[in-house]
Amino acid sequence: RDSPPSATGPTPRTLLMRSVLAALVNTCSTRASAKAMRVTPGFEALDPWLMVGYHDDVLPPASALRESPGFPQHPHSGFETVTITLSAVVDHADSVGGSGRYCDGDVQWMCAGKGVSHSEMAGLRSETGANGGALFQLWLNLPAKSKRCDPKTVMLWHEDLPVVVSKETGGARATVIAGPAALVRPPPDSWAADSKNHVQVILVDLPAGATYDVPRLSTTSNLAVYPFEGGDLVVLPEDEGTVVPFRHTLRVGKDDDDDPVTLFANPKKNGGVVRALILEAEPIGEPVAARGPFVANTHKELAQCFSDYQSGRTFPPWPWPSDGPSHGTKPRFYDDPTSGTHEERGPPMTIFAPGPPSYLPDLLQRVAQRGRP
Repeated sequence: RDSPPSATGPTPRTLLMRSVLAALVNTCSTRASAKAMRVTPGFEALDPWLMVGYHDDVLPPASALRESPGFPQHPHSGFETVTITLSAVVDHADSVGGSGRYCDGDVQWMCAGKGVSHSEMAGLRSETGANGGALFQLWLNLPAKSKRCDPKTVMLWHEDLPVVVSKETGGARATVIAGPAALVRPPPDSWAADSKNHVQVILVDLPAGATYDVPRLSTTSNLAVYPFEGGDLVVLPEDEGTVVPFRHTLRVGKDDDDDPVTLFANPKKNGGVVRALILEAEPIGEPVAARGPFVANTHKELAQCFSDYQSGRTFPPWPWPSDGPSHGTKPRFYDDPTSGTHEERGPPMTIFAPGPPSYLPDLLQRVAQRGRP
């Protein structure tokens, strides 16, 4: 779940995360220094957001598979993953002993800190039909002072996410994942845990003809708007001609005035609902050295991350009998061994696991090449 969105279509299914992060040293180490608004294809790193990966994959029926697709155990350190399910099911397990299942609007916020391994397996709902599922995974950097913190995972269940509908502006619907209106706090060492860092994560749905004023928290933050479903957006006033095409990113740096960023779903171009992801945060403004699943401030520290993982010094050993556990007929749930808590939401679910865990991009590549798994 570690590939960036494509400029023209769904996430490239075979792109490895290390190729994404190779560019971060140059793209994330400088603060925005002047008022700026521009549109870029896909999503480029925008301090402190290292990556935005959008997945909208369609998998074969479970009966046609010999393996269970997903992302078997793999490590992370030095940053946070925020996984926003739209229509996907994810079965989670980690090296701290945590496990869970989340789907259909639930969010998992994992602060990797000094190091944690986890697995993210795709939940197959249908044995005989196609298995679709969409989600975002955001990579949010940590400042140097927090990169060695203890790992911590927090669940944000969709029932607990505030939703604001603006009837006066055409019915725009905003779901708040992080920000002043959020009801669930991120992990304590998260960059988002300090309100002075002005972190916002919002999903907004704009019916045709609707407008939405982005509630920017700071004139010194970095702001990004990414329409990912339904069509293009326009930044008002329309005569200035700022169009944010489908699966492009509007990037806004420092802004010395108080004018809101107003988004408009032009009914002449969009017949349905346009969905967009809105991200805001103060930049961390520190150097970034990154390779694969590890993020540090210097190449020396990055080498230490690899050494720590290979030696097992800071990464707990994997406690599960499988590299990618599936949770059978359990409901949505999360077991947190760090706090001794167990949460359950909703009824039991029937999820199929046709075989041993398999790396999802490899499986999709085989399907694309041969027409079968």
